[in-house]
Amino acid sequence: MQSRQYPQPAGDMVDLRDYLAVLRRRSLVIAILAILGLGLALGYSELQTPIYTSTAKVLINPPPGDTSQNLNNVISVDTEAQVVKSAPIAAAAAAEMKTQLVPTQLLKHVSVKSTANTFILEISYQDPNPAQAALGANSFAKAYLEYKRQQGAAQIEEQQSSIESQMTELNDEQDRQNRILEQSLPGTIAYRNARDALDQLSIRLAVLASSLAQLPQIVNPGQVILPAVPPKAPSSPKVPMNAAVGLFLGLFVGVVAAFLLDRMDDRIHRSSDLETYLDAPVLAFVPHVKGRDRERVSQLIVHLDPRSPVAEAYRTIRASVLSMGDRRDIKVLGITSPIQGEGKSMTSANIAAALGQTDKRVLVLSADIRKPRIHEFFGASNDQGLSDVLEGQVSFSEAVERTDGNIWVLAGGRFPAQPAELLQSPAMAELLAAVRKQFDFVVVDCPPVLGLADCLAVLPLVDAILLVVQAGKTRGGAILEVGDRLDRVGVSVDAVVMNDVRVTRGGPGHRAYGYYVASEEYLRPVGPRRALRFAPPRATRPATGPNGSAKGAEAPSRDVEPAERPTLVTGPSTSNGEAVGGEVLAPSKLPADEA
Repeated sequence: MQSRQYPQPAGDMVDLRDYLAVLRRRSLVIAILAILGLGLALGYSELQTPIYTSTAKVLINPPPGDTSQNLNNVISVDTEAQVVKSAPIAAAAAAEMKTQLVPTQLLKHVSVKSTANTFILEISYQDPNPAQAALGANSFAKAYLEYKRQQGAAQIEEQQSSIESQMTELNDEQDRQNRILEQSLPGTIAYRNARDALDQLSIRLAVLASSLAQLPQIVNPGQVILPAVPPKAPSSPKVPMNAAVGLFLGLFVGVVAAFLLDRMDDRIHRSSDLETYLDAPVLAFVPHVKGRDRERVSQLIVHLDPRSPVAEAYRTIRASVLSMGDRRDIKVLGITSPIQGEGKSMTSANIAAALGQTDKRVLVLSADIRKPRIHEFFGASNDQGLSDVLEGQVSFSEAVERTDGNIWVLAGGRFPAQPAELLQSPAMAELLAAVRKQFDFVVVDCPPVLGLADCLAVLPLVDAILLVVQAGKTRGGAILEVGDRLDRVGVSVDAVVMNDVRVTRGGPGHRAYGYYVASEEYLRPVGPRRALRFAPPRATRPATGPNGSAKGAEAPSRDVEPAERPTLVTGPSTSNGEAVGGEVLAPSKLPADEA
C-alpha cells in the first residue's frame, strides 16, 4: 500500500487546509473515538463506589507560655499537618470512632491541607458512608486537639517543676548565706559578701516566682471552628471531570488515528493525491450528487440539469476534448476506469451529449460488452450492438441508433462467448478506423482496466485515453496497476476525470459551484421549460431496406439540426452506389456541404 504524501507549498509554509481536509474526511472516526472515550469515562464513573468527603477546620493556637509577637516563628502549619497524620493521632481517632481499622489503614482515608497565610488546618476524611466520613474528620480533629492539649500540659508541668527545683536550690543557698551573715561581724568582708549574695538570691527568687505565676493553668492548643457534617453528594467519582477527560482523550486519540488512517489510506481524494501515482492532468472534478438528484446519475445531466455544477463539469471536459482534438487530431476517445462502478459509463454518455450540443457528429460506442450501460442513458435498445456487428450477425447500420440530437449510439449487444478475443479481432480495428472517418468524435466506453483483458485490447486502437477515478473510492495502488498494464500495451493515460467529488463548504471550488447553483436559481426561465429539460435524448431506429440503408429517420427535436443516420455498406461503392466487396462506412444521405 502506498502511503499518502501530503503536498507542501513552496518554502517552509504548511497549508493547514490539507490537515483540515483530513479531519473532515475522518470526522466519523474522530466522533466515534470521542464518543467511545466519553462512554468509557462515564462507565468507569458508574462502576466506581461513591466516596464521601467531610472536612473539619481547626484553628491552631500558639504553644502555652510563648509570648513571641511573630506567630510564624512559633507555629509551623506544615508540621502540624504532619502531626495530624501521625500514628498517635490515628490511634486516638480509631478509639473515638470505635472502628476495627488499624491506624495505618485509617490514615489512608485522611488528608490535611492548610490555608495560605492562616493557622487553620482542614482535616478531611473519606468514606463510602457520609456519616462515617463526618465522624472520621471530627474524630481526627478532636484527637489532634487532645494530643496538643496533653502535650501542652506536659510542657507546663515540666516548666513548673524546673522553676520549683531552681527556687528550692536558691532558698537553700539563701539560708546558708543568712547563717554566714549571723556569724560575721558587720563591716567585715565576709559580712559584706553574704549581704551581696542575699540580695542577688532575692532577685533571682523573685524572677522565678514571677515565671511560676505566669504559667497558664489551662492549656488551649486550638479549637474546631467548623465541625464536619455528613456530605449530601459524593466527592468521588467526579463524573463531569471524568467525562471531560474521557472526551478529550477520545478526541486526541481520534485525531491521531485520523492522520494515521489517512497516511495509510491510498484512496484518491484530491488532485494532489493523483500526482503521487499518475503523471496526467485532471480535466475536471465532477461534483457529488446528493439526495433525490442521485436518481438522475444514470441519465444525461447535461440535458436534465444544464445549469448544475455537474453539467458544467462535463462542459469543462468537452472544452478540453475539443482543444485536444484540434491540436492532436483526436477523434476516437477511450474512456475507462480502474475498476467497475467508478462512473465511466456516465462520464462517457455525458461527454458525448456535451459534444453533441456543439453540432458535432458523435458516436457513442459501448466496448464494455460484458456489462453494457451506455444504451440506458439514451433510451436505446441492447438487443443488438457491437458484439453482433463484430461477429457479422448484423451490419453497423442495423445496430446503430440515432438520438434526437447529433449523437449515434452503438450498444454493447449480446454477451459473446469470448469478449476479449472479439474486441482484439481485426474487425474491431477496422470498425474504429471506419467510424473515425464518418464522425467528428467517437466516444468509446471501455471496460475497466483491472481484472479483465478486454480493455487492453481496445485502448491501443483509440487516439486518447481518459481515466475516470471516483473520489474517496479509487485507490492509488489501483492507479499504479493501471499505469503498469497500459505500459505493457504501449499506451498511457492522457487525462483524468475525478468523479463524485464532495466539495465541502469553504473548501477549494465551493464558491465556484455555488455560483452555478445560484445561476440555476436566478437565471432559470420564467416560462414553461422545454421537454429536453426533463428527459434526455431518446434513440430511434428508423426502418431499413434490404441492404441496411435508412428509409427515413424520425424528425429531430426542436433546436437540433437534422443529420442523417450513417449506414454500413458492403464493399467500396461504385459511382452508382453498388457494393463490390469488403465493408466501408458511408452515409445514406449527407448534407450538401458534406457530400
